[in-house]
This record gives sequence, structure tokens and C-alpha cells, in this order.
Amino acid sequence: LADDSGLEVDALAGAPGVYSARYAGAEATDADNIAKLLAALADVPDAQRSARFRCVIAFVRTADDAAPLLARGAWEGRILAAPRGTGGFGY
Repeated sequence: LADDSGLEVDALAGAPGVYSARYAGAEATDADNIAKLLAALADVPDAQRSARFRCVIAFVRTADDAAPLLARGAWEGRILAAPRGTGGFGY
């Protein structure tokens, strides 16, 4: 059983993607990740800030499982110009 998730930003060619939790480095905080993302989008107009949170999970019964169970989902949205709200993991 394995899963991964991340934030995909269209204007950044899908980044940070699976690197969302460590986008600003291995020791980065949520605030660091947000700051790096907003800096990368500083000159991107609101209309081009489309993004999504994507999650994928896989269940493989054996190493040669011919029919693993896969599930995926995405929540569409856009990146604002400044942080808003509390909680979550930084995005």
C-alpha cells in the first residue's frame, strides 16, 4: 500500500508536485514552501494561476500483481497572491 500527493501548479509545469512538502528544501517549513511558491508566481496573472491538489494511492497484493488497485483524485483551484487561512500543510 502506497500513496502520494502534491500540489500541481500549471504555470510551473506541474511543480511542486510530489515535492510539495520539501519544495523549498528538506528542512523547509510550510511558510518557506509557501514563500517559494508565491515568489515563483509573482509575475503570473490571476487568470493563469490554476492548480490542483492531487492524490494517488496504490494497493499491490504481491510483487507480480497483475491487477493492482489504484485510486486517484484531484481538487481544482487556483493560487492566490498571498496566504490565507490556517491549518493544513501549507498550501
